[in-house]
Amino acid sequence: MSAAFEQVAKSGLYQVPSGASVGWCAYLLSPQDDNPNAPIPLQAALTGFSGSFVFAPAAPSFTSTEAANDFVSAVQNWLAPSGVPGRYCVWLPSAAPLTFGAPSFSDSNAKYFAFSFSRQIAGLTLQSDFNANVGTNLFLSIPSGIFLDTQQDSLHFRGLSPFIAINCPATLSFTVASTENAENEAYLPFSGNCAGCLVLAGKMTITPGAGNLLIGMQFAHGNPGAPDTVQPFPLLDSSAAQTMPYLASFDPLDPICAGPLSQSQPAAGIYRTIVTLPAPGAEISLPSCYRTATNQPVHLLPVASGSVPSGPAAYDAGFVFQPVTPKAIDPATGLPVSTTPYVAPVGNYRLGVAGSTTGISVLCGLAGTETLNMTSADGTAAADLLRFVACSPAYTPVFPLPAADLSNPSSGVATPPLPQPASGATAYLTSWAEVIAGAQAAPTYSAQPEGNPLFGQAGPYGNGSTVVGALHPTTTLGPVSFPLAPWAGVPVSATEGIPPDQWSSYDAKVLSATRRNAILASARPLIASAKAARAALAATAAPPAVIPNGTTPQGLLAQIETAGGQTDYAAVILAQSQPDPAQTPIQMAFLDMSPELQGLFQTNQLFAVIVNDQYVGTSADGRFANTVDVAGWTMQANVGGTASSSNVSNVLILKFCVGTLVDLAATPSAWVDPADFSNPDVSSGMAVLSQALQDYFANAIAKADAGNTLYANFKAIVTNPQWQGVLVLAADMTPEDLPPQLAGLAAGIDFSQFRAHHFGVTASPVHFDGQNFSIPGQSSFFGLVDYQLPAYVQNLAAGGSPTQPLPLPASGDYDFTVLQLQSLFYNSTVIDFRSHVQVTINKALGSTVTASYAGATRLAANGVVLTGYYQSQGDTGTYLFESDATTVMVPDSNVLDALVIDKMIYNTLTSNDGATPPNILSRILIWGSLDFAVLNDGKGNTFDVMSYGMPVGTDAAQATGGLAFSNLHIDMSSPVESPNMTTYRIVETDMVFDQAGSLLRAGSTAAGLALQPQRFVAATAGTTPAAKGYLPVRFTTGAPPQLPVSQDWYGISFLVNMGGPGALASAAGFTSQLLFAWSPQSARSATSYAAFAGLQLPGASPGASAFSLQGVVKLTVGSLSLSYAPIDNGVKPPTYTFTLCLGDIAVSFLGLARLPSSASIDMFLFGDPNGTGSLGWYAAYVENSASANARLATSLETAQ
Repeated sequence: MSAAFEQVAKSGLYQVPSGASVGWCAYLLSPQDDNPNAPIPLQAALTGFSGSFVFAPAAPSFTSTEAANDFVSAVQNWLAPSGVPGRYCVWLPSAAPLTFGAPSFSDSNAKYFAFSFSRQIAGLTLQSDFNANVGTNLFLSIPSGIFLDTQQDSLHFRGLSPFIAINCPATLSFTVASTENAENEAYLPFSGNCAGCLVLAGKMTITPGAGNLLIGMQFAHGNPGAPDTVQPFPLLDSSAAQTMPYLASFDPLDPICAGPLSQSQPAAGIYRTIVTLPAPGAEISLPSCYRTATNQPVHLLPVASGSVPSGPAAYDAGFVFQPVTPKAIDPATGLPVSTTPYVAPVGNYRLGVAGSTTGISVLCGLAGTETLNMTSADGTAAADLLRFVACSPAYTPVFPLPAADLSNPSSGVATPPLPQPASGATAYLTSWAEVIAGAQAAPTYSAQPEGNPLFGQAGPYGNGSTVVGALHPTTTLGPVSFPLAPWAGVPVSATEGIPPDQWSSYDAKVLSATRRNAILASARPLIASAKAARAALAATAAPPAVIPNGTTPQGLLAQIETAGGQTDYAAVILAQSQPDPAQTPIQMAFLDMSPELQGLFQTNQLFAVIVNDQYVGTSADGRFANTVDVAGWTMQANVGGTASSSNVSNVLILKFCVGTLVDLAATPSAWVDPADFSNPDVSSGMAVLSQALQDYFANAIAKADAGNTLYANFKAIVTNPQWQGVLVLAADMTPEDLPPQLAGLAAGIDFSQFRAHHFGVTASPVHFDGQNFSIPGQSSFFGLVDYQLPAYVQNLAAGGSPTQPLPLPASGDYDFTVLQLQSLFYNSTVIDFRSHVQVTINKALGSTVTASYAGATRLAANGVVLTGYYQSQGDTGTYLFESDATTVMVPDSNVLDALVIDKMIYNTLTSNDGATPPNILSRILIWGSLDFAVLNDGKGNTFDVMSYGMPVGTDAAQATGGLAFSNLHIDMSSPVESPNMTTYRIVETDMVFDQAGSLLRAGSTAAGLALQPQRFVAATAGTTPAAKGYLPVRFTTGAPPQLPVSQDWYGISFLVNMGGPGALASAAGFTSQLLFAWSPQSARSATSYAAFAGLQLPGASPGASAFSLQGVVKLTVGSLSLSYAPIDNGVKPPTYTFTLCLGDIAVSFLGLARLPSSASIDMFLFGDPNGTGSLGWYAAYVENSASANARLATSLETAQ
């Protein structure tokens, strides 16, 4: 049925009804024509009237007959300004508003976008030449003299000479006649997709390399301050000429199928200017530069159904012309300008591979792990189609992708590497690809990290026992287009375009990233549906165990299920820790994975910075098992827990691509799905996080460069472009995460600052049982815990010693602070351990410590810094904290001159005592000496009852010894839930004395009476010596002034060997316990002493004043005293000695009354004045008669 023009109102304007054509086709009656006021068929319009044909991108809207007639007059006046009517075909850039125009390449004598025709003797012929220009040296030419008639719904151009021609560079050559001597023909249809276009057919010869005309794709990128880089991708892999039929359409207003005037619809397969490849008879096969995964060439087999005169059909295979430069459209007029075009593929092609009759895997780019899996054209089933879509984005504003810049926050916003050009903007254009399913299984897309693909029992070439084949997790391809560059056509020797050393980066970060994002975005509903089905099945029973059926070379395990071409990742095990073979392994794994998270593992070049937990999950919801145990240290990738743009905290990085972590961190545009995983603060994008990561890496590298070996491995990792693995930065650690041996350190750690600087895994061993995979033992972890108190760091920076105690806030008499805790891990073992902890002691045996010294140098704090060590013996490691440096603490006491600490050891006793609530118990063991003062009466007379310590007059800070002790300990108890709430208890009574290592002063009580220190006594205020089992001993001759004791008191209990009591005691030692005690209540400045003495009698119950000798003789003591007085031994000056007096002794025999009844007996114990260590004693018998002469009986018995 022939096209007909319908009248607009009652005017002389007629148009093809809307919906019958693309664009607007109209007919203008000549002023000489009678208006029929009825539809005008095309044949009548050409031969029965003398009007003109008008074409425009869109139909105008007229509200009245007058407006329509005004339009007709305006066009006729422009066509024939002299007023002499003529007949024309004219293309208007715009019908509303009415716009006339011409391309910049039209000469001044040509009627722009129009040609005239008239009736001659031989028929209607063109009276002017017409050129439909595509670009420089490429145009359709219809010369004057060509005959014009109608055929079906089209104007028909024909003639043997002159020739209708397509002028083109040598790469393409066209003939319009289908056979030699046949008429040249062209058509101008008024309906369908090609309405208003010039349609013609003939033969086309393609000679690749014969000219500079590119047949293929091109992509470009910007360079700051320099011209754009344009990379051509030749499509055809042949240097031989190939001739084939063609069917072409040319729209004078739309030569590149783009721009504001374009009526092309690439997504619908409609191109107004196109050369298609119909294949009547023999099938056309174009060798392409695409390759299969096994490097076989792929042939393109065009699929087309168009014909003359209607022109190419939608999605017909062929080529369109795209601009080499983006300046193909005049932005002011929307009209095409003179530019150099290239030829880009469009439409549907089947794919053929020699020898293939089933499926083929076409490489998407340079990586072998990214493929399109399709049914080939050589099989019996309907083949899948590769559809090219022109006018697609081809420009990356900056490459290499720019680093984030804090001064330009938009630099950190996730933007597509091939963004759609803004509306109306000129841009580089090229063809993308889309896969259309045939009648068989759906085509799929497969992508995995290039350096870490999956292998499994189901893969090809596996033997089911020891050899596994490559797995290809797939995604069903939906209706989505993506870039698909034929890299095999790019010569390595090319001197223009992207440098070869950047090809891999460009392919991965621009082409592959765009492709992957487009495909996965389209497939996510299908992935979500598969996961929902699995979840619904699991909800009916207990969740099944994770049984990995795929592994990567580095040991990442995956459980995948594939159905209908769609792979569902059920789980991915990143690593496994098992420090104790007897315990259940701890797996770090993604479970019940979201479609978004699955998409990360379906990425050719994977670099993901994960700080958002929305699509990852947490340990609480069971979707992310985020904990590992490395050599007893527990670390957590608590993603999302403390995420912020400016603070690196719990950042999980998956890197399975080429490039250094340093460079990749600086380029957020290279991160995979940053909007989903890397954007804790939408307002700032990724620029702030990127800068924080850069600073984090730079700080660590600077430490390594300065000689800090703890950071050497980390520097090697972040600067190695080939390193691939899993890395967690600034990982959370809790008090429970410390090894049990170090659990007590939690009491002194600020957990707001405590974390693992990093931990990660590079490889895991894999066991294959013929069907599934497992990790035997543990993965190869590396990491670093680096905790240092800021004050400690400042001290070291100022040149201070790491063992120098620091003036830290202390909440009580004792405090425990971890100054440094650094542990370096490699291959899951501790290879370097450094730690210092400070024990602050502000009270020594009840007295406030006023100063502390190390070698006479006053310390900044009253404390001891212990150094931590790690000792490995086989598979067992032991942590030790000790200090062997001498610290002298000076208490505010006039009895205890100094506490000399020679050694200190810290131990964790238990990480959980089982109490409710549970506690961590630790102990600080102390070795040292008690330097006691020499008591004096203020008149120069001494009374050295404490006996041990430095000589009189020695400055306390210079103390080096005294009563040597061990096993003085401070016990710490810290609640597991809040370990900083520590309770301290000093235990003095477990002290053990070392008499041989003690410093005993000459002339002291212990020296004079040969006393042996036995044990330490401690008592609270109000506790009397009798309550501890001691009778009071008065200080008499030579004693200093004393204070009554009202506070806590401490003492040393000495063994007094009084010799032997004879046969009644069966030669047993006649010993007692003599206590010398003091209270902290007498300060150093006091002139009186809160000191006293007590005695436990031999054989008597504690505190009793009577003792028995074998139950036969009983002695009762009335009083006890200690004196220090000179003796008359003829020596000048006189010798002083201590004498212990047991006064008013009564004796009873076999239970008889006291003997004697009228006298008293005093017993005196004294030391050998010559200092031999021997003791002597004598008894004095005194009658009660005033006139009686005292009779003195003495006996001397030597006791060693």
